[in-house]
Amino acid sequence: MAKLALGALALGLASLVSSAALAQVEERGRFYASFFGGSNFAFDQTSTATEIFAGPASQTVEVDFDGNFFGGNFVVGGNLGYVLLDRDWGRIRVEGEVTFRQNELGDFSFNGGDQFFDGDVSAISGFGNVFYDTPVFGEGLPLSKGFRVLVGGGAGIGRLNSSITYFAPTGAGFQIPTRDSSFAWQAGIGYEWILANWLSLVTEARYFSITSPDLQRLSFPGGVLQSNLASEFDAISLTTGFRLKF
Repeated sequence: MAKLALGALALGLASLVSSAALAQVEERGRFYASFFGGSNFAFDQTSTATEIFAGPASQTVEVDFDGNFFGGNFVVGGNLGYVLLDRDWGRIRVEGEVTFRQNELGDFSFNGGDQFFDGDVSAISGFGNVFYDTPVFGEGLPLSKGFRVLVGGGAGIGRLNSSITYFAPTGAGFQIPTRDSSFAWQAGIGYEWILANWLSLVTEARYFSITSPDLQRLSFPGGVLQSNLASEFDAISLTTGFRLKF
């Protein structure tokens, strides 16, 4: 009888330890994958010559982007993440993300003078993000298990692709066809509608920036280097997508 009691006690302790270990695993969270898309609104871009090899003594390129909500101004992306902490006060998530965004030109000037122009500017970026999610609100809402508010940001590398051709009133043509990689960062806020235990609808607004990309101004045709340009690229994106939990 004593052996049976000791055996039962041992099994009970083993069960408690196992349950505690499982609870700890569940407490750390789950993996997820997200896919999203939306509109990208780029701020006006100013590029200033740092080295001039031909042309006027000063060279400043001003680009105003098309503000159309749809059209050629878009962003698409995806991420893989993990819920690192899940507590009564909310969750902490970490994720790796890749995005592509593009904006069409709306207006263009060189040294303050309007030019005939065509082209777009795009960027591909890779980020490591950290986000905080609030506890779940509104449980029992129609078609939903509730929602969370989220806030966070990340840092990584952004590769700017400028594909611009323009012509001076004299007929001389120039290009800014450069690709350059530089430090990038973003910050965002949004909400997650929980549709099922494995599926959520996520809407976000994010500020995106590539810091100090370097571009080049070339003659067209011919491709003779005219100058090196210090540039910038900043945008606000509005996206909606799905998050799959596994």
